[in-house]
Amino acid sequence: MKKAIVRGMRAARAFSRNTETTLDTPLSAAQIDILFTIASNSAPRKPSELAVYMHQTRPFITKNANVLISAGYVQKVPDKADRRSFTLAMTRSGSALCDGLLGEQYHAQMSKLSDELGKKKFNKLIRLLDQANTILDDAVK
Repeated sequence: MKKAIVRGMRAARAFSRNTETTLDTPLSAAQIDILFTIASNSAPRKPSELAVYMHQTRPFITKNANVLISAGYVQKVPDKADRRSFTLAMTRSGSALCDGLLGEQYHAQMSKLSDELGKKKFNKLIRLLDQANTILDDAVK
């Protein structure tokens, strides 16, 4: 059993290294993850919703989103019902960045994996990774 655990740890670390992409941008990995998470959602989300979705704290989201706002990639959209609240939405500049070279770089490794594994195996891999992360997130709490 211990050999399997060591093999699992080694495989997880190698997978993490192999899926990390060096991007040609001054943005941090956290800021890029937030940017692409916002871009991939059909509707703008509140920072607190992003924090839950990304398994991060709200201050972490706020700090990194403020950099994206200052750069002009994301904007605050005031909530009509609650003036204290807002959602984060992509700007044209942010969409162009995600759709352009940065998007190609960001998606390259997962696109290759999807192409090589095929849609069915790729989706199974993602479900297993999600399940594993849920189990490990619950263990930390």
